[in-house]
Amino acid sequence: MDILIRYWNAESKISETRYLDSQFLEGAKATQILETFINGVKDLDPNHLLQISSDGPNVNLKFLELIAEIETPMNFHLL
Repeated sequence: MDILIRYWNAESKISETRYLDSQFLEGAKATQILETFINGVKDLDPNHLLQISSDGPNVNLKFLELIAEIETPMNFHLL
């Protein structure tokens, strides 16, 4: 799983995308994908996370259900 960060660059006034990390999946179950994802973004402030994208609408719907249940420290739902 590749983790890319898209952010607004105030200096150049454009949206930029940067590679953050790659996480290797030991399985394809939604709970394992969620654990891998959380490990990959653990150093980021979840209150600034706006979007999680996947390769398509049916990649892993259970992952979307699980990530929707997570609340940030400010009780802001990710989905």
